[in-house]
Amino acid sequence: MKRKPRPVQKIQTNFAEKTVSHSSTAVRPLIVKPRDACSLLSCGITRLYNLLKDGELVSFLDGKSRKITTASIEAYIARRLEAAKGAQHGHL
Repeated sequence: MKRKPRPVQKIQTNFAEKTVSHSSTAVRPLIVKPRDACSLLSCGITRLYNLLKDGELVSFLDGKSRKITTASIEAYIARRLEAAKGAQHGHL
């Protein structure tokens, strides 16, 4: 029996926009799957797993499913922005 293809889910690249609505409350996800993390970081799966291997991102296994914390993604982006700012000021 053939499986139906899963519907494509649009991932927002802004954490403030990516929310889960439960009745009247909106909740930002604490974890994302690798595929979603790639979308958030605009990178490929190989780059993502290199970031995990290098300790730039925090993840864990939930059964057989890898989960990446959104806090570690935000921290990685903040570190990259600070490094870029420092490099930019160094060239003035």
